[in-house]
Amino acid sequence: MASLDTGAYKDLYHDYASDDQARIEERKLVGGLEGDALYVDATFPASGSSLYYNEHQPPKYGIPAELVEWNRIGGREIEGCVEPVFVSEAPGGGGVKQGALRDRWFLSALGMVGSKPELLSQILVSSALWKKGIYTVKFFKAGKWRYVHVDDRIPCDRGGRPHFARSCDANEAWVMVVEKAFAKLHSCYEAICAGGLEEGLKDCTGAPTSLFDIASPELKPKTEDGSLWTEMLDMMARGSVVGICDNRKAREPLDPIGMDNAPSGLLKSHVYVVEKLVSCEAEATAEYDALETKMVMLTNPARLGAWNGNWCPDGALWRQYPPIAAACGMGNNGEDFKAQHPSSFWMEWADVVTQFDTLLLTQEYSKEGGKMTYRGSWVPGDAKSGAGGGPAESTWGSNPQYVFDVTEVTRFCASLSQADPRWHEAGLALADEAPPIGFTIQHVPGGRRAAKYKASACSGGPPGFQAQRTVTAPCLLQPGSYALVPATLAAGAVATSFVVELHADALINFQNADDDMPDLDVEDDDPDNVSPGDADAAANYAALPPAPLLPEPEGRELQALWSQAADLAAYLKSITAQNAELEAKILQLEEATSD
Repeated sequence: MASLDTGAYKDLYHDYASDDQARIEERKLVGGLEGDALYVDATFPASGSSLYYNEHQPPKYGIPAELVEWNRIGGREIEGCVEPVFVSEAPGGGGVKQGALRDRWFLSALGMVGSKPELLSQILVSSALWKKGIYTVKFFKAGKWRYVHVDDRIPCDRGGRPHFARSCDANEAWVMVVEKAFAKLHSCYEAICAGGLEEGLKDCTGAPTSLFDIASPELKPKTEDGSLWTEMLDMMARGSVVGICDNRKAREPLDPIGMDNAPSGLLKSHVYVVEKLVSCEAEATAEYDALETKMVMLTNPARLGAWNGNWCPDGALWRQYPPIAAACGMGNNGEDFKAQHPSSFWMEWADVVTQFDTLLLTQEYSKEGGKMTYRGSWVPGDAKSGAGGGPAESTWGSNPQYVFDVTEVTRFCASLSQADPRWHEAGLALADEAPPIGFTIQHVPGGRRAAKYKASACSGGPPGFQAQRTVTAPCLLQPGSYALVPATLAAGAVATSFVVELHADALINFQNADDDMPDLDVEDDDPDNVSPGDADAAANYAALPPAPLLPEPEGRELQALWSQAADLAAYLKSITAQNAELEAKILQLEEATSD
């Protein structure tokens, strides 16, 4: 049974106790350098092994490693980066520009994090020694922050253009550095292709993350009665970072070369950051009727794809309703707004919920509230940490159970994580299908273990089991005792590790003081305490489809190859010449042997 504490590439990251320790170790790495010598990261070399799983067999459309040059940020060797800064202080920031790598799922998370300076500074541990060519970044994996040191050599083409992601501000370095550190954490750049939006946001924030389908039966009524708007106001007031995406239209065939534009001007399969929510009203005038509306300020970190419908930046509605323009900072013909927010725009809430279908956010909880992380395992046959399977299984009660007491009404959120194939397994492990996992939160008497699943006692948990890295479910708990029961949908035959993370606004009394299962009594297993509907409810727990990966066209790599056509031609010509020389030598050897 493999522990989730350690990744497959343990030599490429560090489990430091704090940011301060990471900075101390960073200084040690460059302490022995003399004069103008720069840091060289021997664990992540400037070679094909850092680009691909197999440098001799690049992925489809992958640029040959021989054509990649590794240029230094501090050496001003990168095109346009003549006055490098780690983070730009320009209005709106520098943005995130994707390169020849299908890692938009991760870059979308970076764009969301970049919209909040406090979140960005959390992962950017150190740039203090950038003149020595070293940076330190951290990411959240399997319940812990993992630290990565990288040098400032960035994969570029022969003209010095970064091959992968960069900031829209050519002088801003953090996007190139963070993408490189994330690639190193997973062994190479190829390893971070394709992923889920919520996974990227979790890795970059450490917070519980949720992905919602706006048109789902659960959320659609909330968009109609206004409660989703109210909930989003509350979440943003608590510090949640919120993004929206047109992921539904991205499941249609994409233009392999184009920018995925929709007729609305918005980009498909791009995450827009929700910056502000404003309720507006304007009284009737001689020319226009009274108007009450809800406005949403959005930013695309890619600095592309602005809305061209009602309330677009140059729309007439701003002039027709000056009170709404004032509430949204769009006075003076919007010139002041454009100067401060060059890549932002406003949309009416009613348009947002029709143009976008995916809502992505972090769940934020009080820093003074309850928080706990458990590392456990489903062990077949174990009475307290068994692999008992889902609620419909007779052995469900043998699963690990985390019991806690709530003394006041509180917002609560639980996340259950299994192995991350990208990080825990070496090589091309993303094709391996993860088992469906889920959990239920059962109201139990007096701090006991739950014996059987009871629908009437279920107080929280996801609606089903999903085959993905992490499942998360927020809920509202009343005072009482509860047992959180993590499970796989089917009873397991092999011991499997997992991580449980719990967050609450109020203080929680956790019966499990550590990762070991305590000796707790089991609630009375009385058949009379199980309602006839419990078995039906348990049977309804089924495998739900996993959250879709963010679709991306292959055109990104094709564009990169096209831009380097001359280099490719020269490379192919040299290969042809080398083959000709080799054939001539073979012929000479054959003739010499025959003589």
